[in-house]
Amino acid sequence: MLVLPERSKISRFQPIVWRTTSVSIHFGRHTLLRRPSTNSKPFPASTFSGSHVLRCELAAEVLRSSGRLRLKVTGSSMLPTVFPGDTLIIERTDFSSAQRGDIVLISRDGRLFAHRLVDKTDGPQQSTVVTKGDSMAKADPVIERDKLLGRVSLIERDGEVLRPSRKLRASQCAVAALAQRSEIASRVVLGIRALRSLATDRES
Repeated sequence: MLVLPERSKISRFQPIVWRTTSVSIHFGRHTLLRRPSTNSKPFPASTFSGSHVLRCELAAEVLRSSGRLRLKVTGSSMLPTVFPGDTLIIERTDFSSAQRGDIVLISRDGRLFAHRLVDKTDGPQQSTVVTKGDSMAKADPVIERDKLLGRVSLIERDGEVLRPSRKLRASQCAVAALAQRSEIASRVVLGIRALRSLATDRES
């Protein structure tokens, strides 16, 4: 089920929220993320309403025109690099500037995703991009170069500002590998994170 905002316009400072059965995606001041199961198949574009697709297109246009978006994350497909509650700062970028390992914002099937760029091919007839969530077992479907919209430049978390790395540390690789194999492992990671945040809030 999708819950779309009532307002029909998108401005640079207007928060927009999508919710699916597995993820809330917040364009707070603008995003769309989704956590499918490791065995899930892509939803056909017809599954989503014309209004939903239009809003994704408008949000992508905001990034193209303004050059920057702030994204509130609730999905978990990028664990342990990005946690629900983090805010992503997205900067406009293009195919030639994006590097393997960057966390990028892409458009696919009328939706937007923020995943890691794992491969790109600049061919004579067609240039393509492949992305993957850090905690996902399989890579996303191949897309054309013009579907790559932006790159995550900063991650805001609990009052700190982090710069994402193109490579996972050894400990992050271990957590990602567990999350890829088990949904329960992902929940454990999220639970530990929630307990740490609660302890931090109590200390402050």
